[in-house]
Amino acid sequence: AKVSTLNASAGEQRELYEINVIGTRNILRACLENGVGRAVLTGSFSSTGYDLDDPSRPSHEDLPFYPFGHTMPYSHTKALAEHELLKCVIDGLDAVIVTSCSCIGAWDHLPSRMGRTMIDYSHGKLRAFIPGGFDFVNGRDIAAGHLLAMEKGRRGHKYICSTQFHTLEDLVGMFSEITGLPPVRLQVPPRLMASITGLYAGSLAKMFPNLPQRLTPGAIGVLRMRRHADTSKAQRELGYRPGTVRDAVRDAFVFFAREGKLPAQVRDHVLRHHAEASDAGAGSSRA
Repeated sequence: AKVSTLNASAGEQRELYEINVIGTRNILRACLENGVGRAVLTGSFSSTGYDLDDPSRPSHEDLPFYPFGHTMPYSHTKALAEHELLKCVIDGLDAVIVTSCSCIGAWDHLPSRMGRTMIDYSHGKLRAFIPGGFDFVNGRDIAAGHLLAMEKGRRGHKYICSTQFHTLEDLVGMFSEITGLPPVRLQVPPRLMASITGLYAGSLAKMFPNLPQRLTPGAIGVLRMRRHADTSKAQRELGYRPGTVRDAVRDAFVFFAREGKLPAQVRDHVLRHHAEASDAGAGSSRA
């Protein structure tokens, strides 16, 4: 899919629709026409429903998607992609959905928005954050979830795969611990940040389209909801056993260090501590 937390223009909305909905339909129809044994679609937690009176209550697979309010265009397209899968299931395709939360981990080649935030932090460019939180998934966990769903998932069913809920304060604490850099202390009120990013996402974005946006109005809205994921179905039916977000953050920083995206001092600290932890783990295993 094309992932986006932006307030998309008409052209961007069409691109999201053509890639995420029509593209998904084309692939699934090709699977159906060519006798593919099973297909697994990567869903988004942003297209999973939630308790409208208390969005922080854990969301499960049976809650319907809420299409109103400040829902991002991306979320709409991912809900429609799931609908295309179910249409193919009715026509005979064996397919399941694995819903991913915000992913952190190694092999983040783009890098993702979260990956760019981590790189910014390593260069001293992350000076504040907003209160809020979300369910994050270790890249290793979401990969394992797909394989388990391919093997054990029930036809036409959806499985949420997350690792843990954390606040942004938790995350920047992990950044500090793993990189050896000072923690970020300044917290910006969400309403103030939403106003600033809302201004940028409007007229200023048209004037400076290449200026990166780490936090968009859509992303801030999601963080303020403090949404939690209920992974009990995946654990019960698939045997899904998530790890930790701290391991995901460590894996990401080690990857960025090896890719040359961190300052030399931070790179050396990350790799040295990773090597020490690996040696300690190997010694424990031998014992």
